[in-house]
Amino acid sequence: MAASIAGCKAEAAFTEQRREVLALFGALDEGGTIAGGNGDDYATARVCSPACWRSPKTDVMRVLTIVMAEMLEAGSAVIEALGNHLNVDTGAWWQPDGAFFDLLRDKEIANAMLADLAGKHVADGNVAEKSRRRRRSSAIACRARTVARKSTNGCRAG
Repeated sequence: MAASIAGCKAEAAFTEQRREVLALFGALDEGGTIAGGNGDDYATARVCSPACWRSPKTDVMRVLTIVMAEMLEAGSAVIEALGNHLNVDTGAWWQPDGAFFDLLRDKEIANAMLADLAGKHVADGNVAEKSRRRRRSSAIACRARTVARKSTNGCRAG
């Protein structure tokens, strides 16, 4: 799981933005958070320091953006609503990898995903297969679709 997160394009971009915001506070721990995490209200309160509010408005907005991103719960209804409202192109920032397919356990979801990626006939042909084979088929179909999409619309690999 850690390797999956470490290789994620979105995580790398967020980490870079967080480093820049930490530098505004003179923070030495580049791996740290702005919001503190684990209920650390004192770390989160540092964004209310007078030095922060004397910063240019763009810096204040960057700080608050990182704090909000750190404090929102992944997979929550708020995240889903924001993703829909902001029209986030998930495919530009994330591609399913081995960790995703290893965690895919629901047979109905795996079959629906395989039907979407490779076609109903392929999914129907894999209905009786073990979960591992369906996940493998979905992974292969997903990679093939990603390669095809990138080659036809000019997207670059990443």
